[in-house]
Amino acid sequence: MNKGIIAAIGILMIFLAGFANQVSAYAVGASPATLSFNISRGGYEEKTFQVSTNSETPLEFSLSVADSVSSMIKLETKDKTTVSGKPAEITVRAYAPRSAKPANLDGAITAILKPSGSAPDGSGSIISTGVAVRVKIEITGETASLFKSKTFLVGIGLTGVIIVLGGSYLFRVAKKSKKPKKTPKKMKRRRLRK
Repeated sequence: MNKGIIAAIGILMIFLAGFANQVSAYAVGASPATLSFNISRGGYEEKTFQVSTNSETPLEFSLSVADSVSSMIKLETKDKTTVSGKPAEITVRAYAPRSAKPANLDGAITAILKPSGSAPDGSGSIISTGVAVRVKIEITGETASLFKSKTFLVGIGLTGVIIVLGGSYLFRVAKKSKKPKKTPKKMKRRRLRK
């Protein structure tokens, strides 16, 4: 072999070895991989999934929902990062409006992960990676009972409180107005009697 080719291969190997130290690879995953919801019109269902990694460095993540299901999905999480041994837990609440027609919808929730904080001086590229959880929503032809709706129950409770407070106020006002008021003539008579 030509000494020039051997030298070029040697230099390339040293470069690749140095580059390998600059770019750290990590694996990410989501469990479960699919969330299936079966919702009555006017109802909701809640499920959770976890995003995990083998990285020893905490990874920040951001979540996005596919347009096909975004109007029916609400995401909640207390976690901002995930690290090896401590997966992030995400709560997914799927809603179906009362006016919805029966349908089967497919979409995905995507988590994009990257190392948290800034890259140390002299480090190579920062690589972001992602994982997707498939979302299936079946809206049934049934309509959810109003008494299962938290919003409806809160509304009924507030209405009850307003009625009780308003009734007690009106009762007090009516009770005060029934007391006979002292007229100036009656006051004069009392003074004369004394």
